[in-house]
Amino acid sequence: MNSIGTTNKQVVALSLPAGTYTLTGSAHLKYADKASCYVTGGPTMATPRGSGYNEASLSATGVVTLATAGKVQLICSSEKVLPVPQDPGANGTLVATRAASYQNQGTGAS
Repeated sequence: MNSIGTTNKQVVALSLPAGTYTLTGSAHLKYADKASCYVTGGPTMATPRGSGYNEASLSATGVVTLATAGKVQLICSSEKVLPVPQDPGANGTLVATRAASYQNQGTGAS
């Protein structure tokens, strides 16, 4: 489990070649009060206050275009840090799917 605090912290990252990607990130949080996470190019996902005192899970999807090779990330933080040993933490996954070029194949077979 990666320790997180009140400032944004990278939980997981991927290095990708240039291109457009759909990113799907998920985070499993523990001891995080009103935690929030986001993926590069995606919306912020948040837990309500108090919901992460034991455990909480979040997921979000975003789209990012990299003009050159670069890094995409899942970032998390907790609004409140609880006393030790209840150190807020997060584990996460990040999946990048490269967007392809699609061509209209018509409305049906002849």
